[in-house]
Order: sequence, then C-alpha cells, then structure tokens
Amino acid sequence: MAFKFLQACYGSQPVIYQGIDLWKADWIESHESQILLEPRQGEKYLFDIYYTTIGKKKIKFAFQEITNNVYAFFIDE
Repeated sequence: MAFKFLQACYGSQPVIYQGIDLWKADWIESHESQILLEPRQGEKYLFDIYYTTIGKKKIKFAFQEITNNVYAFFIDE
C-alpha cells in the first residue's frame, strides 16, 4: 500500500473520508512516521502515522501540520 494525498485544510476544516470527518474520529497513534511529498507545495514533510476505524475497517492515515494552522492528510490505500 502507498499513501495517497487526501486533503489539505485550514484549522479544523472538515476532512471527509468515506463519509467520516477524520477530525472527529478517534485517532490511534502508531509511533511511526514517513516522509511524504505534499503535492500543493511540492515539498517533503515528515508525517506522523495514525489509525482509526470506519465501520469495521481499520484505516491508516498520515497527518502533519505543514505550516501555521494548515494541515495535510494522506490515506494509505
């Protein structure tokens, strides 16, 4: 599986994946990280990896604040 860019957002603007706002989901920290290319800025950042559950499916995603109050999300698909 590889991480796919999902969305960048300001503040706590909704980040919807499979009908769920990831900001409102329960996050489980994996204590892993990965360097990913943020496509809008064309720069690499170190992203923290988290898990959540949507329905009965465990979802792995990467999250990082890339600049002041701007966040990026990637989904492991």
